[in-house]
Order: sequence, then structure tokens, then C-alpha cells
Amino acid sequence: MANISELIEDSEVITHEEVQEKVEEKKVKLEKKKRKYNGHPIKNTIAFKQENYPWKILVLDEIYFEEKDKYEYRFAYWVVSDKKLEKDKISIMYGQFAMLIPPEDFKKLMERAKNTEWEGPGLR
Repeated sequence: MANISELIEDSEVITHEEVQEKVEEKKVKLEKKKRKYNGHPIKNTIAFKQENYPWKILVLDEIYFEEKDKYEYRFAYWVVSDKKLEKDKISIMYGQFAMLIPPEDFKKLMERAKNTEWEGPGLR
């Protein structure tokens, strides 16, 4: 994977500010927009930028499975696409691999989860 920061610096069209603006827009959309997971409603979402890698959004979704009347929680992430940056385009892609998270951000995520009013049992 290419270094995102270097790709932005090498670009004649894209700035760090533009990329950070897009990351922030995506983070806000994830928390506010009604989304689904395989047809099941995502009831709540926590999303924030990874502290040591600001091109990545860490996510915890609360998903409701109506047919089973149960809630499950999904850890996920979204990241700026290095391949698109190479083509001078800004794209934030869903992370397809297991999420890596620094201990400080994991603690922050769990703290926010404990303090969130989940529709399901949550992490209280």
C-alpha cells in the first residue's frame, strides 16, 4: 500500500485539506444516514478518525436482525483509497480486511460504546 500522505504531496491537484474534508464528510454521513447491512437496518453507528492515521475512519455499527429479534455489533473501517489518489481522485472505500486499531483508539471506541444509547442491549 502506498503512503497516503506522500501521494497527496505528490499530487498537483489534491491537497491534504481536501482529503481531510472528504474523510470528515464520510464520518458524519456514517453516523447520520440510515444504512443497511445485507438488508438489515443499522440502528446506531459510532465513527471517528484513527488518531495516528487520519485517512481511516473506525466504525462500530449496531445491526438489528428482525427475523431473529436480536442485535449484533460490527467493527469496520473506511479508508482513503491509495489507488484512486494515484489517479488524482479522492475516494473513501470500505475496508475489506480485519480492522487494526491502536490500543488508545480501541479504549476510546469502547468508552463511546458504553456511553451510547443503543436500541439493543449495547455495551452497558
